[in-house]
Amino acid sequence: MNYTNDIKLQYPLKEAIKQFKNYQVNLEDKSLMVIYRNRQTNVIDYIIVQFIGSNYYHLTGLAYKEDNNDSRDNHFGSRFYYDLVDKKLSIKDLKIKDNNTELKIKALPSIMTCYKYTNMIGDFNDSGLRLNLDKVMGNVTTYLGLKKIGEKVYAPASCLYGDVRNSAKVAHQVIAIFIKETNDIRPFSDIKYVAKGNNLNNLSNEIKSLISLEKNQ
Repeated sequence: MNYTNDIKLQYPLKEAIKQFKNYQVNLEDKSLMVIYRNRQTNVIDYIIVQFIGSNYYHLTGLAYKEDNNDSRDNHFGSRFYYDLVDKKLSIKDLKIKDNNTELKIKALPSIMTCYKYTNMIGDFNDSGLRLNLDKVMGNVTTYLGLKKIGEKVYAPASCLYGDVRNSAKVAHQVIAIFIKETNDIRPFSDIKYVAKGNNLNNLSNEIKSLISLEKNQ
């Protein structure tokens, strides 16, 4: 049986629409501070992951038919976001982006609460996947792909169903994950994950200047 583009798109589109509400509630306009221990140096470091509405497009594995994956053309993410908000997203406008789409859609539900389960992070190893990423973070079943946009700041650029260790040069242990609204200038204080056996009071002064542990004590 030859499946048409529309038939192939039915489930991915349905799942993307379903998970969009979770993205708005859990991740949109929020920042995660991911604190981790470098396995090679034993030094504790951190990154900040910022989520905006247009990032959602890159997590779904769906693409507009006219999107030729030109990195200079960034309007598709915003268009996708507003088509979802306005309930105007249509199969006739879309295509399966590439061979990773199925893995992205399978991972999407877990990614919506990635701050609860992410326990490893590392630099992307270009493991045969045609993805333009700098880092990956997740666990043995799902992970988020990140693109660097600042000194220690990253944006979500992909997600996949699979073991993060297969896509990381070295998988470092995540110590803790904090979350806050991106426009909140106060320190990170809402802890979503802490690895067992780690005392957050023993972090470096740089990291402690960015977090508050008061509400968690």
